[in-house]
Amino acid sequence: MDNLTPMEDLTPEARQIVQICQAEMSYPNRHHGYNHAIRRKSALRETIKLLIGMYSQKIDMKSKESLLTWLDFSNFEIPSGEEIPQRLQHNHIQHEIYTRGLANYFNLVLTMKQQIQQPERVEMNGGFPAIEFVGDTERLMFITTEPNYDFRIMLKFSINPLTGRASHTLELLMDFLGNSLGGASCSTCGKSPISSPFDLEIPTATRILVYNAAGAGNENFSEYLASHYFNENPHLTIVTETRLSGTESRKARENLIFEQSHSLNASGFCGGLWLLWRIMVALE
Repeated sequence: MDNLTPMEDLTPEARQIVQICQAEMSYPNRHHGYNHAIRRKSALRETIKLLIGMYSQKIDMKSKESLLTWLDFSNFEIPSGEEIPQRLQHNHIQHEIYTRGLANYFNLVLTMKQQIQQPERVEMNGGFPAIEFVGDTERLMFITTEPNYDFRIMLKFSINPLTGRASHTLELLMDFLGNSLGGASCSTCGKSPISSPFDLEIPTATRILVYNAAGAGNENFSEYLASHYFNENPHLTIVTETRLSGTESRKARENLIFEQSHSLNASGFCGGLWLLWRIMVALE
């Protein structure tokens, strides 16, 4: 289309900007619904313009011209260095930046997310294993436990009031003897613990996929998470640092492949988590 520079010849910064928009249209092509799909997302359009302006010194002329043509922008729409700091203060722009994981709340330096190809392998052993991690660092973990008959899981996050940085904690209570763990209702949602859909006669190692997303607001999020789910086949999938709340969080979960979920809303532009699972999961 219009002799645009091939994707592989774009500068790294230009390729990353393209990746943000790939869910709406495929570079260098644009589907017929482009004008509606992109133009109705005015905050996203303004954010992309800011990114082009911020990285103008790192994007060569051919890459910039290709971006402007592909996105139907003019040079006059790209903000200058003096305009960028002021525009970054707008709430709708900050919402796009934080929920898409382009920056962290305590340190507004725009960066492009890099998709993680392989999860870290983590073993959680013992009767009360736990793991804690900060929310502003994107992280993908595949956790396995010792063989067990049942377990209880506790997820929580807290916000440091001085930095705005979230810390997430995952704790497990394991049943190695086949006893019923029981347990009181959740203090957050008020519901009783969920019974396992499986009647285990032999202890089985639990598999948990944990993605600290540092913003789950990207259009390609569901595809990215699904690819890792099918690669790893976990019993549970946990997404932390979603930075989404309310209707926005619910709609994002509805686009995922999971039939069941529990969630905690974000606190402003920090925190938020989802507990996700499918009804039928292979145990072997």
